[in-house]
Amino acid sequence: PVETHSSGSVIEIATTSNSSFAYLSENTRSDLETTARKHVVIARLAETTLLKPPPAHQTVLEALGWTITQETHPGSKIADDAVVLVLDELWNLVLTQANEKQWEAIKALVGSGKSLFWVTRGAQYPVTHPDNAMIHGPFRVARQEDSTARLTTLDVQSSTSPATA
Repeated sequence: PVETHSSGSVIEIATTSNSSFAYLSENTRSDLETTARKHVVIARLAETTLLKPPPAHQTVLEALGWTITQETHPGSKIADDAVVLVLDELWNLVLTQANEKQWEAIKALVGSGKSLFWVTRGAQYPVTHPDNAMIHGPFRVARQEDSTARLTTLDVQSSTSPATA
């Protein structure tokens, strides 16, 4: 069973009573529902990130009716109705080692107006990868400065936990 505990815009998710936790930070606006969206673009920012999502991730998304495409260093070529999913920080550091091309891609994604869902590993309690927490601050600021920004972060304890799939 999945348990959730909400505190403002941060939701703590336990997949089972003995499993790891995931933390979701999102806008509290109700118009961010993705029921009409069925296209997800997996944005690959780091050169060392897996070329394809893990089979479990792909299977779950496809079972929910999502069409999956992938882009490396995405920019304006992403469809307007797409949800952008960044999984890089499940396996690699991005922000602490971002080069100019990666920064440009991140800025383009954040400023695009598209729904952006950024997944991190070990950035929240219990902290095992503190450098992965860097995205939470800029996204929080962007959401405060632009109420139309559609930026969501999800932190999981492990890249292979049930909360990740």
